[in-house]
Amino acid sequence: MKFVEFMIGDWIDIFPDYCQVLSIGKKGRIYTTTVSNYKVDEKSSIGIYITDSFLETNGFYISFLRINKIATNYSNGLDIAITARKNKDGVYNGKWCLRITNRTGIERICCYIQFVHELQHALRLIGLNDMADNFKVEGGQQ
Repeated sequence: MKFVEFMIGDWIDIFPDYCQVLSIGKKGRIYTTTVSNYKVDEKSSIGIYITDSFLETNGFYISFLRINKIATNYSNGLDIAITARKNKDGVYNGKWCLRITNRTGIERICCYIQFVHELQHALRLIGLNDMADNFKVEGGQQ
């Protein structure tokens, strides 16, 4: 990952804890709620993967439609649906399809995401800053 992929408030995984970005410095340095002056380079894997438990903890309702698992949430009149992506063999590939539509069904955002910070960026783009900035993230990778 590159440090320019992050925004202030993004959730990331810097072992052993999950933390939020407080500021972004020069030359790949970021400062977080638990670590100062962390060097991010292209080999860094500090994104937090979106999981079913993360979605449920943050108010998404998970259901199964046909063969797809869909997590939905409604905020400010928007339908936020996240569908688990599967490869041609029907195996989940780690990516989610994010679709945000308004009450009349007009699509606002449609993109593929994998990490919590990518979901945060999409929500901020359409003005759901409170939702993006107040996610509950528990634990850390062990």
